Amino acid sequence: MIEIFKLTVLSLIIQAISVSSYFAQDSTTHQLKEFQFVDSVTVFDGGYIHDLPQTSLKKEQNSSLSDLLKTSGPAFIKDYGPSGISSLSIRGSSASQTRVYFDDVELNNPSLGQFDLKNIPVWFLDNARIEQGVASQNSPFGGIGGNIQLNSKSLPTEKLGISVMGNAGSFDRYTGAADVSFRKGKYYQSSRYIYREQQNDFEFLNIGQSPPKKRDLYHAAFFQQGFMHESGIVSNNFRGAVKVVHTNTNREIPPIMPSFGSEVKQNQKDDLTIVQLPLAYQLEKWKLELKPAYTQQSIIYQDPLANIDSRAVSKSAQNVARAEGNLAKNLSLTIQYAQQLNWVENNQLESDKQQNKFSFLHELKYHPGDWNFTFRYKPVMMDDNVDLGVFTAGVSRKVNRVKIFGVAARNVRFPTLNDLYWAGAGNPDLETEEALNYELGSDWNIYQNKTVSINLVNTVFYNDVDNWIQWIPQENGQWSPENYRQVEQYGLETKVEFSAQFSKEFQYSLTVDYAYTIARNNSGELSGNQLIYVPKNQFKTVQDLNYKKWQLSAFTQFTGERYTQADNGVYLPSYWLTDMQLSKLFDFEKHAISASFSINNVLDENYMNVIWRPMPGRWYEFTLRYDFKQK
Repeated sequence: MIEIFKLTVLSLIIQAISVSSYFAQDSTTHQLKEFQFVDSVTVFDGGYIHDLPQTSLKKEQNSSLSDLLKTSGPAFIKDYGPSGISSLSIRGSSASQTRVYFDDVELNNPSLGQFDLKNIPVWFLDNARIEQGVASQNSPFGGIGGNIQLNSKSLPTEKLGISVMGNAGSFDRYTGAADVSFRKGKYYQSSRYIYREQQNDFEFLNIGQSPPKKRDLYHAAFFQQGFMHESGIVSNNFRGAVKVVHTNTNREIPPIMPSFGSEVKQNQKDDLTIVQLPLAYQLEKWKLELKPAYTQQSIIYQDPLANIDSRAVSKSAQNVARAEGNLAKNLSLTIQYAQQLNWVENNQLESDKQQNKFSFLHELKYHPGDWNFTFRYKPVMMDDNVDLGVFTAGVSRKVNRVKIFGVAARNVRFPTLNDLYWAGAGNPDLETEEALNYELGSDWNIYQNKTVSINLVNTVFYNDVDNWIQWIPQENGQWSPENYRQVEQYGLETKVEFSAQFSKEFQYSLTVDYAYTIARNNSGELSGNQLIYVPKNQFKTVQDLNYKKWQLSAFTQFTGERYTQADNGVYLPSYWLTDMQLSKLFDFEKHAISASFSINNVLDENYMNVIWRPMPGRWYEFTLRYDFKQK
């Protein structure tokens, strides 16, 4: 509690200095947002939301969502290696407590409760954001830790657009991708395709065997292909479309370090399909949206040597209906109804299972002058389990360039189908996880003129999670899930943005993210211990230097120690990673060619993100992209 008090006082001091520096008030005009569609996200006024820089999307255009989230923002990525699965944690939450949404379609597997970030290529994305803690509540079933909101291409503005990208890198990494879009009057179409191939036979120091020796990784290939297509019509007040997304991922799973040299035949195949029929209609003061969708995910894991053949197919029928508009000059209302019907065919469950979830969101915003008040009430239900206590209450105040906000909320997470019905181990008596969330922060535009801009965001948070579900060993030696823990999470998040335009041809920008996170167990014999794979300290920077058509980018991240055992007896050491990219744009009116050369892990850091899973040292890649735009 002393550390929480210190963090709170620190944030209040920063906010007090900010407010005292600017005593003049400016009036803010509030109006209904312009007509938007699938890629629109209602931003909660009092939450912490991190928009990933376009520089990061550009650099990782040939990679996966996992690689993108590593470069920027406060989320921690738990990566099992270049060919392994990848999940994320926000503010010390588990992967199943963080939701991933693609154009309002939830991707978390209803059986596992989490989503493999490598199943979405960055080529399909035009923007992405991390919604921290309470900010996740806008989504139908917001995560206790937060959300990842992914948005694909917005409405094409050109008659015809063509993009082709090719990439080659170390360890036999190859990527080919294409994007074709056109618009004629009210009608438009957009199609994207990507193919990725990696052998991942990099050299690493095997410290899992004695004596440590340098080895080449084997049985670690990764193959992926995917396409995304959207056809639609648009007018001044209506837009309707059909969107289809499909990815197919095949990967080999290499041995862990202590077993290196042994025969291994583990493989995993993942298929993801999304079909969405979004509709939107703009009235004079109201916007109406309807987004029915169907998703199907299949995971086939095979290990012939261990006689394992696991096959799971998860299907989900989802629908989100939303209406938002102004009731009065300073009063707006959002009503959102969401339903999700999940059914799973899994040979590891007791039988095929179904799960039906509902949420009914009511959000009222009152914004007189420089004040903003938000109240959100969202009853949720899973099958016969109803929770009427999900809410958010927030207030913010803007004084010239400083905005101070505070928010409190309650959220829940229902057990997954694996938790409830795993054959011989599931626990149908599990209770719902319950979380109380509190945030206090400030957004300060420190300095702004025609050439220089400096902005500082500080947030302190405190979460109290009851009935935390964890799989633990039983007396009979089997593992089974229980409401085992009461977990306390608190910390500080800071974001600094600096940009300077020295001339028309010379610009520089810097984004710095720092996160201090305590996530500790407050129950049982291990009370007071930090949760495993939750670094206390994370630090990331994104830098861009532009001169004429040249751009030099640098990405730096520091990840602190992560405990790998609940008793905090073993930990992975901290590490620094630095990536650099030099790119050149050749612009010829309708045509453009961009070439980039990247050095990843510049300092050749020897590190592990997950214990006994090696990560590559220094490696290189070259990317060439062609764009054609006809207005």
